[in-house]
Amino acid sequence: MNQFLSKKISFFSCLGTFMVLLMHSQDKNGSCYDITSWLYFIFVELFANSAVPIFFVISGLLFFKENNISFNDIKNKIQKRLFSLGIPFLCATVFYILFCLLLYIVPYARNYINGDIFYELRGTFFAVINRCFINYPNIPIAGQLWYLRDLLIIVICSPLLLFFFKSKFRCYFLLFLFLFASFNCSLSLYSSFFWFSLGGIIHFIDVDWVLNRKKSNYIIITLFIYWAIFIVFHIYNITIPYYCELFILCIRVVLLWYSYDILELDYIKKIIPRISPYVFFIFLFHQPDINIIRKIPMICLGKSDFSYSLSFLITPFICGFILLVIARFLKFKFCSMYSFIVGGR
Repeated sequence: MNQFLSKKISFFSCLGTFMVLLMHSQDKNGSCYDITSWLYFIFVELFANSAVPIFFVISGLLFFKENNISFNDIKNKIQKRLFSLGIPFLCATVFYILFCLLLYIVPYARNYINGDIFYELRGTFFAVINRCFINYPNIPIAGQLWYLRDLLIIVICSPLLLFFFKSKFRCYFLLFLFLFASFNCSLSLYSSFFWFSLGGIIHFIDVDWVLNRKKSNYIIITLFIYWAIFIVFHIYNITIPYYCELFILCIRVVLLWYSYDILELDYIKKIIPRISPYVFFIFLFHQPDINIIRKIPMICLGKSDFSYSLSFLITPFICGFILLVIARFLKFKFCSMYSFIVGGR
C-alpha cells in the first residue's frame, strides 16, 4: 500500500468516527424543532450516515490487500481478526454495562441512560449473553458495537467471499449482494456484507481507478448536484425505494472518496496522524458517554430549538476530545493495557 492511500484511509477512519459521533449526538426530541431538524438532515442524512459504509469498505479493502491472497492467508487473517476485533468488542461491552450500572445507582444519574440496563440483564445466562453480544437482527446492548458484531461474522465467512472474488462471477456476486441488501433493508448484516465486499473486490478487478489519485473538479460538482437533488427530495417529501437509497449511498461514498484527492485540506491532513491512532478507542467507548454530554445543554438552558441545536453541534467535539485525552493518557501510562483493549492497534 502506497503512502498516499495509507494517509487517505487514516483520514477516512477519523472522518468516519466523527460522523458516528455526529449521528449519536442527535436527540429524538430535537426533531420537533425546525432549525434542529434541518441540522439533523444536513449533517446526518447528507453526510454522516456514510460513516458505516465507509468503515466496511475500508475494512474489506485492508482485509484483501495482499496480491495473490490465498485461502491459507485468509485463515491467518481470521485468527488475527478474532483477537483484534473480539477483544475490543468484549472490553467495550463490559465497560458499557458497568458504566450504565454505575449511573443507575447514582441518584439522578439514571436519567442519562437510554433504556433499562437491569431489564437487559434479566433472564437466563444465554439470553443475557445473546442480548449483550449478538441480539440479531437488533443491536447489541452497546448499540455502536453492531458494526464489530457484523464485521466478526463477515471475517469468519471471508473464505467464501474469497472463493467468489477469485471466480469469473465476482461482479455478479457483488450485484447479488446489492440486490439482497436492497430487499432486506431491516437486517443490517446483508448491507454489511455488501459494503465489505465492495471494498474487498477492488483488489480482484482493475484497481487503478480506485487506488490512484484523481484530480477532477467534476467529482466535486457531481457531489454538490447529488446533495442538491437530495435536498429537493427532502423538501417535497419524495420517498424512494430502499434499493435507490442504497445506490445513491454508493454514489456518495465514491464521491467522498475522491473528494479527498481534490480538496486542499492541508491543516486537517497534518493533524490526522496525531488523532488516527486513537479513533478506534473513541469509537469503542463513546457510548454511553455521549448520551450524558448531549443532554447537558437542555438541562442548563431548557428544552428549546437553540439548546437542541447547540447540543448537536458541540457534543461530537466535546465527547471526542475527552476520549482522545483518556486514550492518550492510557497509551502513555498503561501502554500494555491500552494495546490489549484496542486489540493490538
